[in-house]
Amino acid sequence: MLETAPTMSPTSESQGQTGPLVESLEALIVREYGVVLTGRSLMRVLGYPSLEALRTAIYRGTVPIPVFPPENRRGKGALASDAARWLAAQRDAAVSKPEK
Repeated sequence: MLETAPTMSPTSESQGQTGPLVESLEALIVREYGVVLTGRSLMRVLGYPSLEALRTAIYRGTVPIPVFPPENRRGKGALASDAARWLAAQRDAAVSKPEK
């Protein structure tokens, strides 16, 4: 059985409500797409308008979460947990911006 150590992100520690948000986003993403996001699922979760836009971001190294080549597979993948943390951080940044 594969055991994983609990991870603590700096975002969840410093942002109060981010921890539960990350957990709920991760559960939703995993239920919908699985633990590893690839292709269209990665595109949708990160909000890219097309697969070509995602491919370009991967090529340029501008994808906001770590992507990796899954062993014995084509393309790139990313973990649902990384995507959930990034989404929660984006939301926190939007909420904490002072209004003009």
